[in-house]
Amino acid sequence: MNPLYQGSVKRVYGPARVNEQPAFVFEFSDRYSIFDWGQMPDSISGKGRALSEIGALLFEELGEASAWQAYFKSPQALSLRKGASLFSGEFSRKVNEWGECLQSSGCRHHFLGRVKEVPQTENESLLVVDEETGCIAVQPIQVMSPEIVSVADRQFVNYAHSLKSTSTRLIPLEVIFRYGLTDGSSFLESAQTSGYTDSIVFSSQSNLSGPWDFPVIEMTTKLETIDRKLLLGEAMQISGLTGEQMNALVIQTAWISSWLKWRFAQKGIELIDGKLEWAIQENGELMLVDSIGPDELRLVKNGKGLSKQFLRNYYLQSSWYQELSALKKKYPHDRMRWKKETQSQPSSLPKDWKDVAERMYQFLKTELKGESGESFSTLNLSFEALRSEKK
Repeated sequence: MNPLYQGSVKRVYGPARVNEQPAFVFEFSDRYSIFDWGQMPDSISGKGRALSEIGALLFEELGEASAWQAYFKSPQALSLRKGASLFSGEFSRKVNEWGECLQSSGCRHHFLGRVKEVPQTENESLLVVDEETGCIAVQPIQVMSPEIVSVADRQFVNYAHSLKSTSTRLIPLEVIFRYGLTDGSSFLESAQTSGYTDSIVFSSQSNLSGPWDFPVIEMTTKLETIDRKLLLGEAMQISGLTGEQMNALVIQTAWISSWLKWRFAQKGIELIDGKLEWAIQENGELMLVDSIGPDELRLVKNGKGLSKQFLRNYYLQSSWYQELSALKKKYPHDRMRWKKETQSQPSSLPKDWKDVAERMYQFLKTELKGESGESFSTLNLSFEALRSEKK
């Protein structure tokens, strides 16, 4: 069976059936993508299975009320409530209500289980297995890309047709949360724009430099050529969400990100920022979708990055990256043009960088699962060796 969708990192197959339910299957590969470039020259051995397992584990736990009940006794839960108090009493009350709901029922998500392989025929029944695989089954959602329309010789992105869907559909937003800032963060640059912080989820009583108890929440487009930053009003327009639904999306993003912060903190790992994706069901309820792991989250332990940022770091000083950055500024909304005009190509990762990347993904998987594996101290020695080599 050919994939329904083939991205830089994963393929989507379907339709299939899992436990008598309609399903799609995500197949995670060892490929990686950075800087909106698409597939890079190398693959990271074991990365796909690690991402699949990390995502499966986190979805399972997020759906369990008991995991939320354990979290609500944590300092991270207390910090989120403290941060929510900086907003209006009405918003703070809704934050607490959603907290009670999550303790009672867990988080609604699209994960159905691990499966051994992708379907070979349409509507094939697949068995859920309790072992590591590179594939997960998920509830199907409709993805409706916006139309490019021409008005008076100018091109615009039009989402009107997608809002008419009555099926469970992807909300065309990437929802970004931040608990702190890293060097070169785009937030500080955006925050200098007049009115920007008044048009995102950011308390007027907070400082601009962080850290924050209640995460700063920003939104970008998901289905356009380039991820475009949105103000809340525009995010509501292109998503078709009501005010109540947008509040629910923001509040659940805050709680889930805080839960993730707690979950990683148990392993001595700090969550700095990340992104989530959501769908809206036929009944108007929200559902957490896509995947959750080190390719969606910025994770740090003892000052060392444990996420895709590690791969980005290798290329930051390269001529390819410098040229690409200049072209992206020149043609911010024309990905095909700057890819076509880039004279240089990304180089392959050196063997020692690939080795550390492979070990990093495995380390995160074994840490979250509580299994024996490489210690951080030995992985950290390799990080230090790469840092010395770069100098």
